[in-house]
Amino acid sequence: KNKINIVAIHQHMTHEEPRIMFFHYWGRGSAKDLANAVKGGFLIGGLLKVTSPLP
Repeated sequence: KNKINIVAIHQHMTHEEPRIMFFHYWGRGSAKDLANAVKGGFLIGGLLKVTSPLP
């Protein structure tokens, strides 16, 4: 939908607490559109509580 593709999900370290997962992604579009797309994913996933638009 927002021209963002996740290309990898993995760990860089083992046995860390809390567990950390790394997401590698690429996208096409203006910086603002891509930032809003990533922000939307964080909001949907419950990882971000901010509701104001990016400048």
